[in-house]
Amino acid sequence: MTAGEDFYILDTTTQGNPIADAPDFWMFDERAVGKMSYTSDGEYTGSEFLGENQLPTYLKFRNKAMEHAVPFTEWWAKYGE
Repeated sequence: MTAGEDFYILDTTTQGNPIADAPDFWMFDERAVGKMSYTSDGEYTGSEFLGENQLPTYLKFRNKAMEHAVPFTEWWAKYGE
């Protein structure tokens, strides 16, 4: 991977989800949060950008997830095809 982006995996196959109460979301430069929505069948229906007042909550979710995540390349070396 290039372009200066870091990718991590929070694999909950063999461990509990440390942020089970968090919705699926993207964080952009620690400044904006996009909360993703899905149908009951798991089909993606869109994203909602949340206000800055929500940022502290999502930073906590991110920090907790990162405590348990591993770099993608490390995960792929162990579990990839």
